[in-house]
Amino acid sequence: MIGLLLLLSASAIFAFGHECRNRKFPSGTVCVCNSTYCDTVPSINVSHGNYQVYSTSKSKPGFYCEIGSFINNTTVAANEITVNPSVKYQTIIGFGGAFTDSTGININSLPAAAQKKLIESYFSENGIEYNLCRVPLAGTDFSTRAYSYDDVPLDTNLSKFSLQPEDFNYKFGLLHHG
Repeated sequence: MIGLLLLLSASAIFAFGHECRNRKFPSGTVCVCNSTYCDTVPSINVSHGNYQVYSTSKSKPGFYCEIGSFINNTTVAANEITVNPSVKYQTIIGFGGAFTDSTGININSLPAAAQKKLIESYFSENGIEYNLCRVPLAGTDFSTRAYSYDDVPLDTNLSKFSLQPEDFNYKFGLLHHG
């Protein structure tokens, strides 16, 4: 058992990722993505023994970056965590979001150049690098109407199966560009 506890250094450097272009609303502030600009996370370049954390909050919109150092604590702590890196309980295969009808409706409401910037901010190396996306089958609570792919009772052969306009208008295009 390793008797060494790593503590985060109290001396951290704070900075922002690429600048957030703020727009204030009564309930808070958002970062604006438009045809020429979307805020992104710069490439991470952390040296051994250091850490870099990006976060966002109501008081600090955008990709707020904190850089700090791990330090060795020679004092024995009352609570100690031991990590065995050779034992895996889970495997992370990626990060992403969902291509719902409402996602498509909102992205399609943007000018083409803003759509491109927004997709890049999610999927490109200059963005947050999503590599997985969930696509719901048929209508959900994020749809403008209730629908399925086969609304005919007892059609067990799915002979009346049919994709819906929402699939073509909102989901498939995003899948292609993502």
